[in-house]
Parts: sequence; C-alpha cells; structure tokens
Amino acid sequence: MPMNTTPPKLLFARRTVIGILLSIFAAYIVFMGWIRISYASNLPDAPDVKNGRIYKMVVNHGFVRYGNENELHTLRWGENLFPFAPVFFSVR
Repeated sequence: MPMNTTPPKLLFARRTVIGILLSIFAAYIVFMGWIRISYASNLPDAPDVKNGRIYKMVVNHGFVRYGNENELHTLRWGENLFPFAPVFFSVR
C-alpha cells in the first residue's frame, strides 16, 4: 500500500492555498518595508504645522518622523495587521 494516499486534487488545492497565503505574507513584508523606508527618508524630523505634519511616528529602526493624519493611519493599519502575518506563513 502506498504511503501517500492523498488525492492529487487535494494536493493541488493545498499547494494553491499555501501559495496564496505565502504571497499575501510576502506582499505584507514588502509593503511595510516600503512604508517604513519611505517615511524615514521623506518625512520631516520636526513637526511641520504648515503642511499638517504634526503626528509623531517612529519608523525604520527608531527614526522619529512627523506625518499627517493619513500617513499615520496608513502606518498604524499596517502595524495592526502584523499579528495576522505569521498565520499566513505558518500554514502548512
């Protein structure tokens, strides 16, 4: 009797789901890396009231930058997704 008795369709479905989850995880890592590096290099390191960049953010290895409300929400949204990122990676 063969050791692997899993039907080929089930194996294909499993590999497809794993591929999708790994792709989502990779996209998350790229997105958060891009946001952090972009904010660290483009946002001011002191509040800029004239442009509305008054929200303090800590990005990319502790750099303190100031951004507007939309930039802060984008960063927080990505950070709040982090607890789910390992789930995408750990599914076998």
